[in-house]
Amino acid sequence: MSIRTKLLSFFGLLAAAGLAAFLGLWLYGVPALGVEEIFSHEYKRSIVSVEALADKERDTFERWFEEHRRELKLLSASESLATQLEQHALVSPAQRQALCARLSRRLSALMEASPGTYRSLTVVEPGNGRPVCTRDGNAANPLLIETGALAEASEPGMSEVVQVVDMPEGPGLLVLSQVVQLDTDGGPTGKVLGIVAAAFDLGAPLVNDGTSIRQSLGDSGAVMLVDAQARVLFNSSRSLTNSDHQFVAQQ
Repeated sequence: MSIRTKLLSFFGLLAAAGLAAFLGLWLYGVPALGVEEIFSHEYKRSIVSVEALADKERDTFERWFEEHRRELKLLSASESLATQLEQHALVSPAQRQALCARLSRRLSALMEASPGTYRSLTVVEPGNGRPVCTRDGNAANPLLIETGALAEASEPGMSEVVQVVDMPEGPGLLVLSQVVQLDTDGGPTGKVLGIVAAAFDLGAPLVNDGTSIRQSLGDSGAVMLVDAQARVLFNSSRSLTNSDHQFVAQQ
């Protein structure tokens, strides 16, 4: 047998052995080497990555929510705000105007400290929902009345009310905190002087995470916030509508 024939036979057998080994790995798989195992490993890695992202964004939202609830509680529980509201009905128009200017600056400073977070922030009268410093006696906030949030928040002892509500800009978070009268020792008397009413943009806590979300999920993926009724409250993707993800929400 010539050398050429021997070489061809050798490489032919080598190719056949390689093909047989490849088919064996494909059909039966070898941990960390089989094609199916590689696909399975990649799939599991993707699932773990998505779960980690979901946990991260959930924690981000929870921290954001607790932080701003705490802000509102500190505001509504402050002695200076209770004093302002007590004085509001007792002072002259000129003094009332000065009180309203101070209150407006205080609320504006809180909103400006968290750009894009608050859709609105005001202090309203319990029961009727009129802003404390409005010049229009009929300027009650219809959202507070229609949702029943104001009636609930005006009940003595109901320190905070939280609701997800539909707003013209889309679903938002409504948080109402009582401002109560304080006695000479700084303790609550039980009388409700006003309600701090804040409306939040539900997408605010995820806005700064857009880059990491796209890196993890690509352009076709999105982080969604879903309520107990399977409504998509927020969708991080600009190209996909909430209705595109309704089937996910229902899961």
